[in-house]
Amino acid sequence: MKKFDNGCGKNNLMDLTEEQRNIVFNWIENRLTKIRNVCYTRTAYGLKHLLETETGIYITTEMFRDAMLRKGFKSKRVSKENYCFNISKHLKEVKNC
Repeated sequence: MKKFDNGCGKNNLMDLTEEQRNIVFNWIENRLTKIRNVCYTRTAYGLKHLLETETGIYITTEMFRDAMLRKGFKSKRVSKENYCFNISKHLKEVKNC
C-alpha cells in the first residue's frame, strides 16, 4: 500500500508514542460504535479532527485509518485521501468520572 504523504513526514501510527497510540485506540473504543454497513456521514478526516479536539493528539488521515483497521473496523475509500468506516453516525457519549 502506498503511504499518503501529508508533507510533515509522519504517516505511520507507530510514529506515535505507546501512550499516544493507547489514547487513540481508547478514543475509538469509547466514542465509535461498529455497525455492519459503511456510514458515509462521518469521514476519517472529520473523525481525526474530533479526536485531536478531544485528546490533543494530532494524527494524519492515514494514521487514523490504520488505527481503525487495527481495531477491526472496515474502511472504504471515498476520495483520493479520505475514507469512511462501518460506524454508527451517532457518537457514544463521553462519560465523566
